[in-house]
Amino acid sequence: MKNKLKLLLVLFVIFIISSCNHVATITPDFEGDINLYTNLDGTRDEKNKILFNYKYDYALLDNNVLCMYFELEIGNPLKEQVIIKLEDAKAYGNDTELDEEVLTDYVPGYKEYTKKFTNSEYNIYKMEQASLGIKTLNFKLVIQDGNPNCKYKLVFKMNNVNLYLYSYSTKYNLDNFEYIHNPSYLKNVMDDCEYDKNAVFGYKPNTTGSLKQFAEYNWYDKDTVYQYKEERILYIKHSDERIKSLENELRNENKTIEEIARACSKLRNEIRLEQYKDDPEGLEKIKQRNLEKYGYEDGPKADDLYNQYGSWEIVLSKCYSTNRGMDACCGVYDMYFNLYTPFAY
Repeated sequence: MKNKLKLLLVLFVIFIISSCNHVATITPDFEGDINLYTNLDGTRDEKNKILFNYKYDYALLDNNVLCMYFELEIGNPLKEQVIIKLEDAKAYGNDTELDEEVLTDYVPGYKEYTKKFTNSEYNIYKMEQASLGIKTLNFKLVIQDGNPNCKYKLVFKMNNVNLYLYSYSTKYNLDNFEYIHNPSYLKNVMDDCEYDKNAVFGYKPNTTGSLKQFAEYNWYDKDTVYQYKEERILYIKHSDERIKSLENELRNENKTIEEIARACSKLRNEIRLEQYKDDPEGLEKIKQRNLEKYGYEDGPKADDLYNQYGSWEIVLSKCYSTNRGMDACCGVYDMYFNLYTPFAY
């Protein structure tokens, strides 16, 4: 494991009773606010308490991948089985659901991840003696570009009780905004932006990159920047819908992937310019930006994109990508992170 860094984590467990009815003959009927776990020193409190111990580790892998390891030791003194379920298992960072970038297997040095969280069920039977009836479960939470300053949560189900397992570093501050995925790890972001802890979302356009015309905007007032965020989300949604509609139309006409990519790439450029139709000054600035970045006022040409990526499939995929720097400034970097992963490194 390359560049492994172990940090001390603060780890605590919160159980929330979701439904306290007897759902099956093998499921204990829990009532009220029940503490299902034992003391942190590993000793059991009462004979009807579930033994719950944990170990944890924390590492930064290559390519700025964050990995947290959880080892749960669960013992059952009850007559009935204790059932641990992961149904449509999800992981959360800063209480925001994570999806494709959360995986159970990761091989340092490779960009391919082998599998994600899977739905699983574990039965823990009654302990007849200290060494029996104890189940050890191991989970890995792997986040591409994970942020060590964020809080992470795993969600389980123990019988009819929801289990939220939180983990966060001692530096975590609930009052500070932190992205789950760290934008500073991507060169494409830092080419256009700079980190500023006083900015609403921690980033603002720099004066040298392709977003320099936005550097003079107000990135410190919460109401103003949240308006930028709303406009950013609407723009991306509108753009994606129009491009997807054209793509589907051309596919139904049995057009080739090259024809589809060329048409969608052209439409993407048109949509970018359309957003400035009532802002002549802004339109002139975006044309100047395109000229400096791509060599054309209207935006990149499909042939140039094909020469860059070597695939019309990728050219088409890029029609749905977003500017990562602007996403970081507007607070939507985590929201669209999955759009970046094929081209992140």
